[in-house]
Amino acid sequence: MAKTFIGIDLDGNRLRIVTLGEKGGAPRPVALIQRTLDPADNAAAVIAGILAEWDATSARLAMALPSRGLLTRKLAFPFGDRRKIAAAVPLELGSRLPVDLDGYRVTSLAPVRRDDRYHTFGIAVPTGLLADTLAPFDDSQLPLRHLAVAPFALAGRLAGQPDNCLLLHVRSDAFSLLLLAGNAPVACRTSIRQSGLSPEELSARIARDAMALQKSAGLENLPTLMFGGGLDETLLRAIREQIPYAAVPEETFEGDPVPAEFLPALAMARIAADPGRTGNLRQGEFAYRGSLAPFRRQLIAAATLLTIGLAALGGGAWLSYAGKATVAAQLQRQMEQVYTSTFPGAGKPPKDILLHMTSRLNGIRGQSRQFGGPGTTPLDLLETVSGAFPDDRETVIRELSYDREGVRLAGRAASFEAVDRLAERLNSAAAFSAARIGDAKTSLDGRRVEFRIDLDFAGTGGQP
Repeated sequence: MAKTFIGIDLDGNRLRIVTLGEKGGAPRPVALIQRTLDPADNAAAVIAGILAEWDATSARLAMALPSRGLLTRKLAFPFGDRRKIAAAVPLELGSRLPVDLDGYRVTSLAPVRRDDRYHTFGIAVPTGLLADTLAPFDDSQLPLRHLAVAPFALAGRLAGQPDNCLLLHVRSDAFSLLLLAGNAPVACRTSIRQSGLSPEELSARIARDAMALQKSAGLENLPTLMFGGGLDETLLRAIREQIPYAAVPEETFEGDPVPAEFLPALAMARIAADPGRTGNLRQGEFAYRGSLAPFRRQLIAAATLLTIGLAALGGGAWLSYAGKATVAAQLQRQMEQVYTSTFPGAGKPPKDILLHMTSRLNGIRGQSRQFGGPGTTPLDLLETVSGAFPDDRETVIRELSYDREGVRLAGRAASFEAVDRLAERLNSAAAFSAARIGDAKTSLDGRRVEFRIDLDFAGTGGQP
C-alpha cells in the first residue's frame, strides 16, 4: 500500500496543501490544493474534510510555525554532545532574552561545528501558541506528526539549493531571510511586513536586510531562493530588480513549474516523508499520541465481534462446566453408596472417599497375605520354600516364620556350599525379591552347618 505524505502551509486566510505519493520510487508531488478560509473556518476541520475525500486519513502530515512570534538567538558551545547542548540551551537562551522563559517551549537546531565550537540556534516558542496550533489537529485526530519552525525547516528541502545561499520566505504578514553556509543556518532575520508598502518599497527593504545579513557573515552576492504565499508576480519582479541573482526554486508538478506559493508546503511534505534531523516541536506533553480516526469503523466492528465471541465463549464454558458439575455430583453420590455398602456402620462418608477406601483395601490385602488368601496362603509359601530345598536328608528346616515383610528360615545343612545353593534357589523363586544368608556357622559337633536365611517378598514394599 503506497504511503501518502502531506505538507501544510497556513498563511493568513490561505491554506495550501501539497501531497506526495510514494508510487514508483521516491515521493513526488501528486496534488496541489489551495483553499481560502473564512474567519469562522477551522483549518484542521477543512484539512480533515480534504483527507476524507482522498481516503487518505492515515497519511503523515507536517507543517511549520512561522518565525514571527518566536524568539531566536544564535548560540555557540565548546562541546558537541547533543544532550549537553539541549540541557545548556535554556540557560544560555534565558540569559540573552529580556523575557522569562517559563511560558515558552525551548528547543534548538542540530549543532554544526565551525573551528573549535559548535553553533546552533536556540528557539523559544510560546507554550500558548504551540497549544493553540496543535489543539485543532489533535481534536480532529489528524496525524500531524511533525511541527517544525520556518524558515529553518526549509533548508535543504527545495531543488537547486546551493550550499551557500539565502532563503527568502515571503508571507502575507512577514518575511524571513535565512543565511546558509555549508548548507547549515548561519544567520536569520524576520521582519514584519508593514501594510501599505508598495512592491518596490518592500523589495528595497528586503534587499537591504539581505545585504546586511551577508555582510555580518563576511559574505556577499549569495544566490537567493525566494518562495512563499506573499510572493506575487509584482513583488517577484520588484525583488529581481533589487537582487538580480534572486530566483524561485525550480520544482515541477505534472511537467509545469510549481508556483512559489506552494513551495513551503512542498518542503513540509518532504519533511513528513523524511524528517531527518529537522527539529520537531511535537515533544513532551505535545508529542504526537497517534490517531485512531482512520480505523474507527474497523475498531468498532472488531470490538463488536470480540464482544460477541467472548459472550459465546463464556456461555459455552458455563454450559460445559454445568454439565461436568452434574456428572461429578452423580459420581460422588455413587461413591458414597459404594462406601456405605462396603463399610456398614462406618458412619458418615469421609470427604475423600477414594483415598479412604484405598487405604482400607491396602490394609485388608496385608492381612490377607499374612493370614492366607487366594494365591498367597501359608501353604503356597511353604510349597515354594520346599520346592527350593535339595533332595537329600542332610538339609532340614527347624524353623519357618513369616510376616508382611517376608519369610525367615532356620535349619542345618551338610556344608556351607549347600547353604549357598539353597539361598540361590530361593532367590530365583518368583515369590521372593531377595534371599539373604543372615547367619551360617558350624555346629558344636563340627559335622553340620547351622544357618538362617531371610527372604523378602516380591512386590511393592517387600510385601507379596
